[in-house]
Amino acid sequence: MDILLTKKNDMKKKLMKTKVAILGSSLPMLLLAYYLKNKKNIDIVIIDNSKNLGGAWQKFNYKGVQIRKQSNVIVPINKLEEKNQNKINTFLKKNFNIKITKIYKKIITSYNTKNQFSYNFDYFFKKISKEKIFKKVLIKKIRLLNYGKVEINNKLKFDLVFIPTYFGIKKIYGKDKVLKINNKLIKSEHVISILRPNLFKNIYYSDFFNNFFDRVQFMQHGRFSSFSARIIKEKKGSSNKIILNELKKIFRKSDILKVNKFKYENFYRNKDQISELKKINKSKSIIHINTTSLMTSTIQIMNYLR
Repeated sequence: MDILLTKKNDMKKKLMKTKVAILGSSLPMLLLAYYLKNKKNIDIVIIDNSKNLGGAWQKFNYKGVQIRKQSNVIVPINKLEEKNQNKINTFLKKNFNIKITKIYKKIITSYNTKNQFSYNFDYFFKKISKEKIFKKVLIKKIRLLNYGKVEINNKLKFDLVFIPTYFGIKKIYGKDKVLKINNKLIKSEHVISILRPNLFKNIYYSDFFNNFFDRVQFMQHGRFSSFSARIIKEKKGSSNKIILNELKKIFRKSDILKVNKFKYENFYRNKDQISELKKINKSKSIIHINTTSLMTSTIQIMNYLR
């Protein structure tokens, strides 16, 4: 469990200082930034080289409806997350006005859980996007300074920095050594098919759909439905014709109204690399937020800030 309770008091002292940086604009980091700014009145800046907020939760507009570019679902992946699910839901609703509804359709993942929910972050994204706390910067260098501050790109200085698991930086320079936190750039491909309404009434999400798509999600949007799917590694780079043929194996041609294709880049770390990243917590000036799942990161945020 990536919750450094022994560091909590140190972090609270840091938060009483002046300036805090949140690296990246993925959903967990946006939640953390909003909480610190609006609940704790902390001077916050979110630093990212992308102008689009949300990371894997980004959306596109289709006929006035915001649709996610990727298939995402928030479900427990272990006993700790399942045990804390109700607390997580309360925390999200109380502090961020997240709309949470229970799901009765099938969600197929490797960890089976009794209670499953849908999370609507649309209102939160509208609120956070209006905050004047964003700085578009490509971070090339992070250095721990002798007097406890953190320097970014030899220019920006902060008292405390939060870094997510899959952030792109590969080295953090300390007082007398360099912490290597290697990663691998992953380029995934996602297909969003706009369909006639009320298809696949009994399934909401699956991690293991078929031999072309793995993570898939079915959603209803009133006048139409959407099928969001990630193309498996071996089939990446497939032509639009091949993708359409695969969709026609699932749906009738007449049910497919439009097909969109998106690419998404992220920096993956394996368990050993994540363990190296966790060592940065010893500095007390940089805190690693475990963003391997939204539930895990929310548990960590709740424990740090309660």
